[in-house]
Amino acid sequence: MVYFNKDYKGAYCMKNWKHFIFLAIIAIFGIVIAFTACDDGNKPCSHNWEWKVTTPATLEADGLETEICSICNETRGTRPIPKLELELVDKTYTITLKDDALEFVVEYKALETDEEPAYLAYLEERLVAMVASTGPANQDAIIGLLTKGNSFKIKVEYDDFYMGLVWNTTKQAFTVHNDWISIASGTSGDNALTLTMMREAFNSVEIE
Repeated sequence: MVYFNKDYKGAYCMKNWKHFIFLAIIAIFGIVIAFTACDDGNKPCSHNWEWKVTTPATLEADGLETEICSICNETRGTRPIPKLELELVDKTYTITLKDDALEFVVEYKALETDEEPAYLAYLEERLVAMVASTGPANQDAIIGLLTKGNSFKIKVEYDDFYMGLVWNTTKQAFTVHNDWISIASGTSGDNALTLTMMREAFNSVEIE
């Protein structure tokens, strides 16, 4: 006949109950994980799709947005972000001559933070030279211009390249191309804003 110690039996049962409780906790934890996971193999994720920037756009290259599920991080597509463009703004530069009796307002485009382009100083220098010229033909051109007004626009243009300073009757302004004036220098030659060029432009002015 085999006898069992009651205390041993109670300890054995207590140990089994603790083991059972531990396993039950693990099972519950597993069930919670299964329900909160995006896909347990049987139940698919109820995706919440959001577009997120994964590669920011720069001035040199396009960026990229990716559609990502905020729950499980699964992705389902991408779309480009256009590269950044420099935003030019309209700016003006005023040149006053003959004790403020004659004014030229240069209209040009540049970035908001750009310094004044060097050609503005060149334009002013050449206009000062024209007004100071003692040549009769140049003086007549200045006097004739003043009879038509005392404030004129000089528009810097960016399309359809041409050389020199000209009067545009349609725009009621003098015009000059950015690419030409940006490299213009000196007092003579094809790349210079000459007195003759300015005289002819002044004589061409027609006010409507």
